[in-house]
Amino acid sequence: MTLQEAEVKLSKVNEELEVLLREREKALKEWSTAFHAENPENITCVDENIEDCHRLYLLNGESKMFACLFGRFEMKGSQDDFYRALDNSMHMINTANGRDFDLPEYQKNLIYAKAIEIREDFTSWNNTSRNS
Repeated sequence: MTLQEAEVKLSKVNEELEVLLREREKALKEWSTAFHAENPENITCVDENIEDCHRLYLLNGESKMFACLFGRFEMKGSQDDFYRALDNSMHMINTANGRDFDLPEYQKNLIYAKAIEIREDFTSWNNTSRNS
């Protein structure tokens, strides 16, 4: 395979990845809606926004756990880069707080769904302000 052929193949795979990530975001939104409707533990993900910094917390009654941190820089990147930044943030916060475990999948999904909502608001606001 030549370099040019490899670059074409890589470009196609990257396009497919972007399509899959968009589908994942749609599925996460649907999952989030269903989870909140049937959530027996009453766990929610909330955003404490300070300027362009978003601190996501998982809430369960009186319990509040800092889970993820991201900002404008992360939201401006590709979808793949955005998810990597979220994963890295969750891992670093767990490590910094002495939590030697990964979050359960449903808690990660809550964080992803909230982050997607924030990013969509950010990108639609940015697009609106550019067109004004």
